[in-house]
Amino acid sequence: MTILDDDHPAGTPPAPVARGERRVIDNTVASLDIDVLANDDLDAGLMVGGSLSVVGAWPQGQATVVGDRIRFVPRDGFQGEDRFQYRVCDKLGRCSEAEVTVVIRPVARLDLDVASRSGNHRQPITDLPPVSGLRFHSTPLVAPVRTVFAPVADDTPASPWDSPVGRAVLRLPMVTGEGAGTVEHRLIAYVLESAGGGKLDLYLGMDYDGDGQPGPDEVICMDSQSATPRCDARLQSPGYGVDHYWVMLHNRNAGTASAELAIFDVPLLPADGTLVATGPGNLEPGATFDLKLGWNDSGLLPGDLRAGYVIAGPQVPSQRDGFPILIHRTGSAEEPLLLASGQPVTLRLAPGSSHRRIFIDVPEGSINLRVTTSAPDASFRIQLVHGGADADPGDTAVPEAPAAGVATARVKRGDVLQAVPAPGRWYIVARNEGAMPGAMTITATVEGAAPVVRPGSYFNDARPGHGLFLYPAGNQWAGLWYAYADDGRPTWYYLQGAAPGANGAWAGDLYRAAWHGSSNVLAKVGLATVTPTGPDAFTFSYTLDGLSGSEPMAALGRGCPTPAGLPQDLSSHWFNRQRAGTGYSVQLWEQYEYLAAFVYDGRGEPRFLAGERSGFGGAEAVLALEQLSGACPTCAYVAPTRTEVGTLLRRIANGALSRIELDVEYADGVPGTWTAVDDVQLLGGPGTTQGCQP
Repeated sequence: MTILDDDHPAGTPPAPVARGERRVIDNTVASLDIDVLANDDLDAGLMVGGSLSVVGAWPQGQATVVGDRIRFVPRDGFQGEDRFQYRVCDKLGRCSEAEVTVVIRPVARLDLDVASRSGNHRQPITDLPPVSGLRFHSTPLVAPVRTVFAPVADDTPASPWDSPVGRAVLRLPMVTGEGAGTVEHRLIAYVLESAGGGKLDLYLGMDYDGDGQPGPDEVICMDSQSATPRCDARLQSPGYGVDHYWVMLHNRNAGTASAELAIFDVPLLPADGTLVATGPGNLEPGATFDLKLGWNDSGLLPGDLRAGYVIAGPQVPSQRDGFPILIHRTGSAEEPLLLASGQPVTLRLAPGSSHRRIFIDVPEGSINLRVTTSAPDASFRIQLVHGGADADPGDTAVPEAPAAGVATARVKRGDVLQAVPAPGRWYIVARNEGAMPGAMTITATVEGAAPVVRPGSYFNDARPGHGLFLYPAGNQWAGLWYAYADDGRPTWYYLQGAAPGANGAWAGDLYRAAWHGSSNVLAKVGLATVTPTGPDAFTFSYTLDGLSGSEPMAALGRGCPTPAGLPQDLSSHWFNRQRAGTGYSVQLWEQYEYLAAFVYDGRGEPRFLAGERSGFGGAEAVLALEQLSGACPTCAYVAPTRTEVGTLLRRIANGALSRIELDVEYADGVPGTWTAVDDVQLLGGPGTTQGCQP
């Protein structure tokens, strides 16, 4: 801001003082009318006969004066920041200039009030530029620095720089641990609530000169008009030498004001599972889609705040393609917390609160369930409670733990051992009996020898229409879970984890795929466990996009076709190495064929298609392909509906599946087509078919 003329005769009101503006809009806004005079210091009488004008260039849009406002029209397709200057003059010819910053994003701001420490949200996005190879990057969630400012009134409120009176400042170091010192950061500061008047200006700056004090040349963001001022700004990594920033509140009110602020330093690090963003792999012009957001922060207590950053753009996105997400936990509900054997989980609890939905599935044949806990302040008590099997196999919900029974152990810390535990679901009920929030690390380990679950196809006969294929892949197991999205349309997830150990239980990371035209990208969206309940039967439990569920599964079928008395051992997962990221789960039995194609729609979102026939079709068969719609994993079950959308040809040669051809046109709102001529091979290599044993 520049004051061009501040001289005035005695008794004449002061010259006008223009103040900078910052507006954040989403990319659907065609034009923005900005009331730039609303927070300027002006004398209304002297503005009659005065003027408002735009000065300087505006490279990414057009700014024009319309009445007493300035209308900004962004350039088509632009995302990022644009700036322009305006000049306000009174009728005495005294003028002042200030800068207006307009930030254009896919989402202007996303503030989520949530009930639980984990969950998900669907955010509509529109008018991104057409992109092939669209990527979504999310940072870890970070907790804020919360502070209260109470600046006294500034006796010269026109400027915060003429004296320290009227301002409150907090100087903070940038986060540098765990790789944060070598990446860019995003700073977010905003006023949660305030009292004492509406003339509070928020400034965010870098301490470039290292003197510990704010300066006008250090400002990187300011907000002087919002009812709850907010700033966010892009910073280089601390490794460039400037590693401290400051937040300042300037009080232009007549008396002392107060405000509570939340300040977040978000390093642009890879996702760690606390915040996950996924979506399509390709976009056509003008497309609207739902960005899938999931959060899972075991330390998020009622009343807590978290912030993260999502970048949506091409394969190598730029900072301009992103937006911040602020999460405020306003409720005390607890989503189920799935434990995998031997994998520790750290949980925070508020004083006097309990979590009654922490669970682990225990296989048949187990001899010990060992729970190790660590709470530094010894304020936690746990109960080990047997929940048994689900009463309704068609209901995937995981309820709270029942009241503690005879199989209950109570400790504050150390090991808890349940010898010869009954199979089924076990709960670790945790309670913080301290006076302060606290954290406890829990590790539940199952010991024993469970019934064998062989690779193959599995389903829940109480929820038909979806299922799980399990296949060996070296020292790993891979899984393909065909299911339905929240909108009921078909989708699939990829699972991978170390092959089951002696206890028979298997845990795999859960991934959502996106197709970029010639390859796929996987994003981790959860965890799944397979816990044997009998030969070729298990409990399938999962956490997906922050929500958890559980259901029983059993083998869909076994055996092999025997044309001319010769067994054809072909059931397994097949794929074309040249088109890795797609594939086919093939089940060929004596009297039945079932083939599931794991492919993508026109936007690169994962879709499964199913083909089946009675009887074995011989060396070459053509099956009708169906697109199914049904209930999402954590939704109440509804029977799936089927629409025929194309054909699948499969060919057998020299005792192996040799080729699969697809010709598909999607229906029911799923965009695009899929065609393929794939020369296929076994995903796990030779010897990984299912065998012919019943």
